[in-house]
Amino acid sequence: MNLTWGEIATFREYFPEYRDLPLIGILATLAVEDSVLSYAEKQGFLVLAVGDQVMEVKNRPGFEPKRWWRGKPSRPLRGSGPARPLP
Repeated sequence: MNLTWGEIATFREYFPEYRDLPLIGILATLAVEDSVLSYAEKQGFLVLAVGDQVMEVKNRPGFEPKRWWRGKPSRPLRGSGPARPLP
């Protein structure tokens, strides 16, 4: 589950139209154990798993995903507000 900067660069080679936008890593699964959720959050990933009827975001309240800008990871600055929703 360790996303490398090389993989980010490769993604941008295949999809150059997204080169100026941040990328967010997502782990999607049917069910997620607490230990996997904790590890994924430390890596900065959003975690999706099946809820009652649909996929749900399983990250803990206040979690902010890591964003990769041009291959460099970053996190939002404290107090910068919530992340903008993806289109």
